[in-house]
Amino acid sequence: MDANSLIQGAIASLLANLGSTAANIGTDKIKEWLERSKTESATNLGKEIKDVDGIASAVLLQYESKAGMHQYNTDVLARWLEISEADLANITVDTFSPEVLVQHILLEQKFRSWFEEWEYKVDLGETLRPADAPELECAVDVYGKLPTIHGTFEVAVNFVCDNPPDENRVIALASKIGAYADSRETFSQNDVFMIVTPWDFTPIANAAIRQQNKKRPYCVIGVDGSILHDLDSAEDKDGRLEELQERVAQSNQEAKVR
Repeated sequence: MDANSLIQGAIASLLANLGSTAANIGTDKIKEWLERSKTESATNLGKEIKDVDGIASAVLLQYESKAGMHQYNTDVLARWLEISEADLANITVDTFSPEVLVQHILLEQKFRSWFEEWEYKVDLGETLRPADAPELECAVDVYGKLPTIHGTFEVAVNFVCDNPPDENRVIALASKIGAYADSRETFSQNDVFMIVTPWDFTPIANAAIRQQNKKRPYCVIGVDGSILHDLDSAEDKDGRLEELQERVAQSNQEAKVR
């Protein structure tokens, strides 16, 4: 399913989740959400939204008629909105952040496409659970595995799409993947954990990422709007992979400086 269809289904599902409070929502409000998501972006993500009018009309038709509607579960909606399921229950039309939802979906599809280009087996919304320590489970947005003759390389990606990026979320994500990795002695020095934002990380968020990168045997890298632009602008998949490998090598070099 393409990103625009996912956005359409996600907004329709969210309206259904809002219940009676969404009863008076019209296409103008949905178009306003989509336009904000197109324009309030530090990257070119907005260009991926192809037809604001068409998506808005389809959302409303889907929501009102329930015809052919695939309603996403609350755990999926919460992940796209980068909140807990408990917080999702308290969302209103006025507090809904369309930019986070839309940009998260667009980034998720973009990274899935890139890793599939590089022949990774990709799962979205994967929850990594140590068999002997389920309390250390870690939910990642994009999880890729690449089997080779030298072993299996793993990459885990989480997105932080609010502006500015939530420092507490960045710190929590880095800590959770670390606790998970420690519990099963996974994520070797060739594996990568990425925290991605379409914006600029705050100094505190950058410091948290660098600290985790120094502590862990695998690479922890922050990918901000400027790096995203370079990846997206690469001439082809090989150029994009080379660009990312350079960023990983730079992070690995920085980790050696104590």
